Amino acid sequence: MFRDARGATAYDTVRPYVDRALRDDEIRHNVVRAWHAARKVYGELGGEGPIGAASKLSGKDSVRDEIDTTVQSLSEAIVRMSGNQPKRRGGWGVFFLLAATLVVLFNPATGTGTRRWLKDHLFGSEEEFDYSTPNY
Repeated sequence: MFRDARGATAYDTVRPYVDRALRDDEIRHNVVRAWHAARKVYGELGGEGPIGAASKLSGKDSVRDEIDTTVQSLSEAIVRMSGNQPKRRGGWGVFFLLAATLVVLFNPATGTGTRRWLKDHLFGSEEEFDYSTPNY
């Protein structure tokens, strides 16, 4: 009886993933593409020993490309099966904006004037201060 409850719980946990995998064409496409790429790699490296497989792996770009295809296809299938969208990286836009700002602020030709203009607009312009020693 204990075994049946554990099996039922496992089935209930896995069932949504299996249903999604059976009904989603993109998941099936990714799994089939990964399967074919993995079979090509196995066909290339199947009868080789470790040294022969390593030399083929390092020497043939096609084998590495098939391994990349396998990994990428399985990753896409797993993401699709989990129902989550992959996180998109922000890209280089923020980096280039920050770099351009630093170049403008610290460029010897434009930096001094730009920093003065920015300081005046952010904190208000300063009055010129003339310090003279008192005459006693």
